[in-house]
Amino acid sequence: MVLALCLSACAPGGLGPLNRIDRVIGMPPAQLREGHAVHLHAVVVLSRAAGDPMLFVSDGTGAIEIDPRFVRSGLAFGDLLDIDGITGCSGRLAPLVLNPSIRRLGRAPIPTPQPLTARELILSAGEHRHRWVRVTGKVLHADSDAGPRVALELDYNGYRFWVSAPSDVDRNAIVGRTVNVNGVVGPGHTYAAGKGLRVWVTAPAAAGIIVIDDQFVGAPYPGGRVARSIRESQNLLGPDGTSALPVSIHGVVTYFDNPDYMLFVQDATGGSFVRIWNQHLPAGLAPGQSVLIEGTAARGLFAPMIDKSRIAILGKAAPQ
Repeated sequence: MVLALCLSACAPGGLGPLNRIDRVIGMPPAQLREGHAVHLHAVVVLSRAAGDPMLFVSDGTGAIEIDPRFVRSGLAFGDLLDIDGITGCSGRLAPLVLNPSIRRLGRAPIPTPQPLTARELILSAGEHRHRWVRVTGKVLHADSDAGPRVALELDYNGYRFWVSAPSDVDRNAIVGRTVNVNGVVGPGHTYAAGKGLRVWVTAPAAAGIIVIDDQFVGAPYPGGRVARSIRESQNLLGPDGTSALPVSIHGVVTYFDNPDYMLFVQDATGGSFVRIWNQHLPAGLAPGQSVLIEGTAARGLFAPMIDKSRIAILGKAAPQ
């Protein structure tokens, strides 16, 4: 890939080493061009592949591309890197780390992606650009003529977006299915021009695209309002302690005792009791697992809870 870099050769700027990705991607292009020093510890979330030279890393505050002209082969999804460089931007004015010196430190857990609805993705794409996110949608079709990557068109409650997936994704296994996608928002790929908003998906495919149980494919909720975090589900209870607000939350099981019908989950915003009396539970449910829970917000005897729950196991949660 040929970059039209918007940075002339110059000494690093005077802000001092920037050690958080959100500080870099929050800069306007004019400030990026000043070539401020960057020193990052970040994890590879989109690695180089055959015919695709891009490398994106994340430190949990955001994601950023590393100048591909200086990226050696052999770096893989989940590698922890020590990166020195300077700020710059690509021909698309996207933030970039230029002239990088890269040292592999080992392996590290992938940063937890920020849950993002399809509606938020479409309506606030600029705000979420270069964020490491998780979005949900039904795969409508896959474009196999997208060069070294596969373009997927997804829809959720009428909001359509595109995903650029690794070439080894099993198209037959996901077309027509509802999936969770972990990826970097923007910039799309050059092989699907005019297709609308895209999300770059991490490789390998098994780690970045997860088929959700069919029970979660349904009609839009009334009003389109869905609580996507535990904090949101608890803050919107009515004065009578009831709520018809649907919830759809990715969390981690922190406690589970089936004989006593006790289940607690936690996400980045808080924890909640989940009512599981007379509910169908997936086999193998246990503490430490990442789960998707859909139900309604309600007030329990001592604290808010999630009622009428439906639970799908997504895998083992990454260590924090």
